[in-house]
Amino acid sequence: MEIARISKEEVRAKIQNPEVILIDVRHDQRTASEKIRGAILEDPNDVERWQDKYSKHREIILYGS
Repeated sequence: MEIARISKEEVRAKIQNPEVILIDVRHDQRTASEKIRGAILEDPNDVERWQDKYSKHREIILYGS
């Protein structure tokens, strides 16, 4: 699987589409109150637990720090 990097501007444009899934995987989970509106907070250390919750037929954008 290829993982591409995209710019902030591209993310802004893509998340206008309701079919795009935006996932916040920042290591500091205390920043949840500062996440991008509409983003889903997931633990980056537990991908195996949550990865199957999301359709493989939709575009998924992960962001972290």
